[in-house]
Amino acid sequence: MVLKQPQSDCGLTPYGAVLAWILKQRRASDAGQMTKLVLALSQGDMAHAYSECGQWVSPEQNDLAADVIAHYLRVGDNLELSDVVAKLLARFPREAQLHSEALLEQRRWRAALEPEEPGSMPFPEPWQIGVILDRSG
Repeated sequence: MVLKQPQSDCGLTPYGAVLAWILKQRRASDAGQMTKLVLALSQGDMAHAYSECGQWVSPEQNDLAADVIAHYLRVGDNLELSDVVAKLLARFPREAQLHSEALLEQRRWRAALEPEEPGSMPFPEPWQIGVILDRSG
């Protein structure tokens, strides 16, 4: 699969272009969907299904989303993306609140899964699964 190079106005990278596009939107739903996409790429704790954030209504939105994803696949998470995320979280306090709540919940969940004794596992070892499931004999 060959990824096309993004075509962007004003010489912006796709990360810069998506930030500019989000900030100029008047409809919160349009900005919110694209914001979810950016957060899903950069923040593992803010992961969203593409179907949740990819219900674009215009070819412009489709192209921008494709450019951002292709750029992410080429360069990954970098300082520019981190800067875009910080600006989006400052601009959209509700997303920032959800981000904080998700981090806390993730920490609680991980703490609950931590083994009680060092070296023990909270779940059975892979070799034990067959023994646990096979109680016929």
